[in-house]
Amino acid sequence: QSAGYKPEWGKPQTGGIIKIRSPRTSTNFTPSTGVQTTNGLSNAAYYNTLIRLDPWIGQASIIGDLAKSWEMSADGLALTMKLEEGVKFQDNPNIPERLRNADFTCEDVQASVERHIRAPAAEKVTMGRVMLSHLNGVSCPDGALGYTAVLNFDLPKASTLASLSTGHLVIMDKDFIEWLHTEKAGALTKSTPANYLLHTGTGPFVTVEFQPDLMGKMRRNPTYFRKGLPLVDGFDLIILKDYTTRFTALATGQIHIFGTGSSSMLPGQVAQAERDFKDRIVLNGATHVYGYGVHFNMSR
Repeated sequence: QSAGYKPEWGKPQTGGIIKIRSPRTSTNFTPSTGVQTTNGLSNAAYYNTLIRLDPWIGQASIIGDLAKSWEMSADGLALTMKLEEGVKFQDNPNIPERLRNADFTCEDVQASVERHIRAPAAEKVTMGRVMLSHLNGVSCPDGALGYTAVLNFDLPKASTLASLSTGHLVIMDKDFIEWLHTEKAGALTKSTPANYLLHTGTGPFVTVEFQPDLMGKMRRNPTYFRKGLPLVDGFDLIILKDYTTRFTALATGQIHIFGTGSSSMLPGQVAQAERDFKDRIVLNGATHVYGYGVHFNMSR
């Protein structure tokens, strides 16, 4: 359904559980801590953002997520977004019933942005002011329960849309945020089995189980607002710290993804994969661990 998906790729395969090797237990479950090797995998799949990168294209294309359209003011200080209607937050049995299956409206964007840029210290939302230091707040011209949100900025920046599309600014229910900050302050900063089950967003996956140093499980959200998605039934994050165990698990099909960057194969394992396992292991090379981009403001 995405504009970036090419017809020649055919019909996507659906179903099944993808098993990803994680190098260590997540240090915390706080959304907006960054999309790191462990924290991002454990925290991002339960939420949506306002806009995102097209998964079939990458950084060359920004598409809507919970915002279906957007328009920047001429001075670059106001971004007006039309929100998706009929979206509901997950019906999570691990939170109070009054917080389940809530409607998504502008007040949730308002509360999520406030949490992102001015979060209580106990929440450890480390990427809030880093990624969007010029974001001041949100106004709801059609009312708190309306579907128009205006993001207000202190400065015009060329990086605004790019920063919004990186996945750091997750959208949470306003009442859930209030409950989290008052009744469960700092809970998502502690990676325990019970705290893992508190994740509640509008995203394609829901939490199922977490065991420190062993695994985390997520499964498809049965009420996800995008028809036909997610394409897979779920993810298992299998925590394997030893490199030899990891490679054996990959070669024998117990995991599907070994890892990238500092968590990727050792040089000897790359050579062994090329020599002995060409039929079952696909290697994707990279010339750097992380990439950095420069955004130019062409109007100043």
